[in-house]
Amino acid sequence: MFIILGSDGVEYGPVDAATVKAWLNEGRAVLQTKARRADSPEWQTLAAFPEFAENEAPPPLPESARKTPVTIDAEAYAADLIARAKPLDVIGCISRGWAFYKSDFGPILGVTLLTLLLMNAVPFGALIATGLGMAGIYYYYLGKMRGQQRQLSDVFVGFSRMTAPLIVGNLAIFGIVLACMLPIYVFVVIGAVLQSPVGLVMAVVGGLAGMAVVLYISVVLNFVFPLIIDKNLDWRDAMKVSRRVIGAQFWRFLLLMVLAGLISCLGLLLFLVGVYLLVPLTIASYAQAYEDLCNPKD
Repeated sequence: MFIILGSDGVEYGPVDAATVKAWLNEGRAVLQTKARRADSPEWQTLAAFPEFAENEAPPPLPESARKTPVTIDAEAYAADLIARAKPLDVIGCISRGWAFYKSDFGPILGVTLLTLLLMNAVPFGALIATGLGMAGIYYYYLGKMRGQQRQLSDVFVGFSRMTAPLIVGNLAIFGIVLACMLPIYVFVVIGAVLQSPVGLVMAVVGGLAGMAVVLYISVVLNFVFPLIIDKNLDWRDAMKVSRRVIGAQFWRFLLLMVLAGLISCLGLLLFLVGVYLLVPLTIASYAQAYEDLCNPKD
């Protein structure tokens, strides 16, 4: 199994030799691309590995090929990230998110609010536009955090590549939530109809169970959209990787969400306007956590 260092500075893998050869043939990698074996910290060019030394130079990569998901072993990929990631520094994520937000306050706020406005303006936006919009915001944030150039048009990156995985992934998350909530909702209704102490207990237990399920899903699937747009993962692989990587540090990430939520609630003191001003801080904090857990430093 190999891990490839992309030209964007992001690590891809672990993937087997056959997948790397396919990337070479498609032009997604070249013999000078840095890589290492999954069980070794030593980086080399692909040409240094006997498995790829005889590969001929690939033809130029057509633009359409860059829009397709990469093939990975999601279980091995997540296991490698979990093994290399340090315990999530919750306060550090928020403080680094705040420093990032302050560094370019106006553009970050404007891009974020505009994107959220457009997402809500689309009919059935929760089903269609959420994945595209959030992927664009993360693409914008992560690029700026890595010192790359970003502009307003970059938030629409989901409309030009990885469009299908983002839309299908969004629908899949919505479907999972609905499938979990529907039987619980029926349970609550039946309990309420009984109009007895037993019915009340059933309604309360059902409601709490529903909230717990939605909370768990909202926590462990938080990285689905950035994984799709940042690492070109298919929606299934993105869900598996997000669930496992965040699940390995579930309580720390939940604490991050709680603290970010409490900070956002401070915006209520500014006649609701402050809530909108603090939205970028929440997303920036999540983006910092994504960098720590999905791009851990060796």
